[in-house]
Amino acid sequence: QDVVTLRGAKGAITALSFSPDNKLIASGGEDHTLRIWEPVAGGTGTPKAVLKNHTSAIKSLAFAASNTEVATASLDKTARLWTLSRIRSTEKAVIPHESEVLSVAYVNSSTLATGSQDKVIRLWDLTSIKPKVKAELTGHTGPVRLLHVTADGKTLVSVGDGPKCFNWDLGTNKVAAEWQLPPVTTTTFAV
Repeated sequence: QDVVTLRGAKGAITALSFSPDNKLIASGGEDHTLRIWEPVAGGTGTPKAVLKNHTSAIKSLAFAASNTEVATASLDKTARLWTLSRIRSTEKAVIPHESEVLSVAYVNSSTLATGSQDKVIRLWDLTSIKPKVKAELTGHTGPVRLLHVTADGKTLVSVGDGPKCFNWDLGTNKVAAEWQLPPVTTTTFAV
């Protein structure tokens, strides 16, 4: 039985996540729009925030641990940071890239990781008004499609179009482990 049906997306949803406290759901997709819902039993399913500044599809999104910020990755060659508020949610920062941004993950409250079509993972310093690159992690032979930070915050796991999965030590920004992946015909992985 449905608790509530979330409405509003136009086209495929390509990114979906619960907030760390499980009180919000964020989605992004082919309609270039980030939507935030508060899914409650008997609710209307109408988004509490609709944020539209991307100019191409959103491919990935992540909540910050604070539950008050969301990062999005888009084919428009940007990652964007959004501040969530009960009164009005807004865009906080635009992080331009040279190629399409396919994945995003918060390392902690001051660092964001992005993965791109150009095969590079970038770690961004979020402590300044305009985020700056802290480090670039290279090793993938294809676009970086998935980023995941382990619960202890010490390891970044990355998967790309190439045959390898990497574990990056976030203390040194070096590869800690490398796995050979079996040949597959899908681009979706769960970590």
